[in-house]
Amino acid sequence: MRVMYGRRDWLPATKTDTLVRFAFLGDSNAYGAGVAPDQTLAANVERQLNELLPAWPVECVNFGISGYNIWNSWTAFLQVPQVYAGIILTLCDNDADFFCRSYRCSFSQPYETRWNPDHPFGKAVVRCFDQIATFSHDLSIPVAVVFSSSFDSRGQKFICDIIQGLCLERNFCFLHTLSVYRERNMQREDLHVSSADMHPSAAAHNAVGRHLVRELRKSGWFDRFMAGSLSDAPGRISDAARIMIENDHYPADAALCWASNALSGKSTLANRTQALGKDTGYFAAADEVGAGIDAALHRWHKANRIRALAASTRIYWGDIAPSLFCGAEERMKLEEIAYAIECGSGKFILSHSLKDGAMVGESEPPQPLPLAGIEEICLAKLQSLRSGFENLAEFTSPSAFEFSLLDKTFQSDLNRIAFLLDRSIVECKAIHQALRRAESALLELRPELTDEEFACYSSLLTGVFRRTTSYFLPYITSWQNVLNDIGKRQYSSFTTVEITFDSGKAFSSGCQLISAVLEYEVPSRLQFFDAATFHANEKSITVKTHFPTFYAGRVHLRPFSSVGTTQPEFLPINISIYNGHGPCVRLAPHQFLSLKGGSLVSPPIFLY
Repeated sequence: MRVMYGRRDWLPATKTDTLVRFAFLGDSNAYGAGVAPDQTLAANVERQLNELLPAWPVECVNFGISGYNIWNSWTAFLQVPQVYAGIILTLCDNDADFFCRSYRCSFSQPYETRWNPDHPFGKAVVRCFDQIATFSHDLSIPVAVVFSSSFDSRGQKFICDIIQGLCLERNFCFLHTLSVYRERNMQREDLHVSSADMHPSAAAHNAVGRHLVRELRKSGWFDRFMAGSLSDAPGRISDAARIMIENDHYPADAALCWASNALSGKSTLANRTQALGKDTGYFAAADEVGAGIDAALHRWHKANRIRALAASTRIYWGDIAPSLFCGAEERMKLEEIAYAIECGSGKFILSHSLKDGAMVGESEPPQPLPLAGIEEICLAKLQSLRSGFENLAEFTSPSAFEFSLLDKTFQSDLNRIAFLLDRSIVECKAIHQALRRAESALLELRPELTDEEFACYSSLLTGVFRRTTSYFLPYITSWQNVLNDIGKRQYSSFTTVEITFDSGKAFSSGCQLISAVLEYEVPSRLQFFDAATFHANEKSITVKTHFPTFYAGRVHLRPFSSVGTTQPEFLPINISIYNGHGPCVRLAPHQFLSLKGGSLVSPPIFLY
């Protein structure tokens, strides 16, 4: 479950001496439902701590799972290696509900009823807090509890008072998000993802994160990490990233993105320190480490984009396969025209073909002979493209971040692309030669032909020329754009799936849910899940879901109705999949396959 429904498919396995880790447990509020991965509470705290602790890099691990209650969160956390310097547990009003997610239990009484210490569920909450306190004492790990609420109702205050009392009795830090919002004079409409989604907005996560760091610092959580030189941080960040990849088996992009962000945080701290007239020597150490991390991260993205491009060529109607097929068809036409002319009976063969109607549809407007050659239009570009992809193989990265398997597959993908480009070059040369041969034969036959007959033959050659360039030029241009973009160091640490649809045609009124699952081919990952909440009406609605970096695979969409047991059927108006400001793929409704139960499955998607 954690693989599909969490923010990541990796978890730390070893304790690292060069890294401080904090665990964020909880439900959809900890997960960050409705916001991007870099906007969650955990992500905000990680950024702030990397700007606070001079010598120590920080990783905040997000264990949040939508729908989890307090027992789900705690018992799941106990199963993982304990490598953390502190635990932050996020709770909301429904976290005292047993079996809410696992057995879809629905309770008629208000939430506060089950928090009451006299209620069986309330007693179980107290027991869970006791277990957390014992764990905290035995392992000397501090605990903080965040009660996520933006409402000042009597029920919310009752739950808040109970949680706060449990925390005070066990020496846990406690934070009520409503007090943060009030302190910052934040407006209610700015606190939620949308009018239909009451989860904290990006601004709310940021505000709570800043307040939490301030409170934890007052409580002494970071005292032992404040010592040390800022110049030690780059080396520790590099070592931690290498251990994440080699020992913890993080996806390389995840570890390297963390390292890049950690360096950015330390650079912010170094700039503030320099402004005070202190030279820490940080930048001399950071420049070399940063260049190595950036090169390795760029290399990972470049290799996976090439992998996605190579994967797209395995689909027959990708772009290069139909060009080769159709090019061969056009070459056949040219050779047949040339043979008809050269056999000495071109005039009579043409007249009989026209009379029998075999040339229907070949009424291309003739161009003055000789025609511009395929060589000048396609062949030169193909050869340039071939050299460009060949040059991509010449790249290196620091030894601390060697990806032997990635290197092997990268070279294999380049070989496949080179083979297909070679095939295209051979085909273009053959078409070019056949066109020149047919042109030459036609010019020799010209004195024997009437103007009408010559125009007919000329139109046949013009049609072949026009179609051939229309087959090859689009994919040549597309691949040239890939080649140009592949060298740019612009990439995103996550992928967005944007879904636009007309909710009024499928959903009843009220809050509804659309779930999306990404099925990965490139990079190699298990499936990931995310969902978006919206308010059904007659208007066009756009929602966003977020996933780890995706370059090739498929997307599955499924609607969930809050009314009734049957799944609604819905028809998206548009689906957009993109990585940051990179290439965007847009899919129309007719491109999706409809499955039983109302689910939709996209065709293969490629974001190279």
